[in-house]
Amino acid sequence: MSDQNSEVTSEEIANPELMELAGTLEASEVAEVENAIPQEVIDAKQAAIEAGAVLVKKGLQAAVALGSAKYPALPEIWTESVMDNTANAAAAVLVKYDVSTPEFMGKYAEEINLALTMAPPLFATWFMMKAQQEAQAEKRREKARLASMPPAEGEQVKGQGFEV
Repeated sequence: MSDQNSEVTSEEIANPELMELAGTLEASEVAEVENAIPQEVIDAKQAAIEAGAVLVKKGLQAAVALGSAKYPALPEIWTESVMDNTANAAAAVLVKYDVSTPEFMGKYAEEINLALTMAPPLFATWFMMKAQQEAQAEKRREKARLASMPPAEGEQVKGQGFEV
């Protein structure tokens, strides 16, 4: 344990000697090693995993929401259950390798959350507007193409009152 303020450090959470030792132990020996780990270390590791899972899931939700504007099947593939399982597994790996969020992510957490919340509907709106503009342009092109075609034989020409 760290001497300062009884804080649990990342070195204590991901102790390489304990991890190496755990890989060579029998099940009963693993239980002994686990029982020797201070509860604060176990609690800190679990809290880090839970916090990491929340961040990973938020990122997955944003990615699915952003991508679904262009690929509507994404939400059918990336269900809440799939995102939960992926986030939990990824968070455990992040803690294992002591990967933490950059300092700016904590400092600007609210701004990042706002961006992740607003981006999906903004991108969906942009894709929708782009599709509508393309559809309108296609209608104008088709109308112009039809207007430039010579009238069919026997068809009355507008405004001239006679057949061609």
